[in-house]
Amino acid sequence: MDITNDFPTMSGSTEWMADAACRGVDTTVFFPDDPRISGRYAEARLVCAACPVRTACLDWAILNRLPAGLWGGLTPSERHDESSRRGYPRVCDRCGSVFATPPRTKRLCSPECLRAHTTARKVAWNRSSSNARND
Repeated sequence: MDITNDFPTMSGSTEWMADAACRGVDTTVFFPDDPRISGRYAEARLVCAACPVRTACLDWAILNRLPAGLWGGLTPSERHDESSRRGYPRVCDRCGSVFATPPRTKRLCSPECLRAHTTARKVAWNRSSSNARND
């Protein structure tokens, strides 16, 4: 399965896809016609169980709230439950790393990113203020 170019506007890195166990596997295994039928994901779960990038796949699917298919070994409803358990996934505005937080609380992942972001904003504000005074 090579879907790297199918999601150009998604958040988070997709580099992990190159090492995914599902590369080359028929996508219908992961996106069955009727996923409500018991056992439809059985073959996909076997592929995911042996995948070296299963965690990255799951994180990416949760971050992008993918509504269909088996990603990281979990169905959409299982991913929803996992997302609720983990917290709200966000992408840091400064460094791009993914982190979990309650909804609408933080945009930066760490105190270091917050300090760097604050410093950059102060520098930009000082530049704009001095340009306005020079005009």
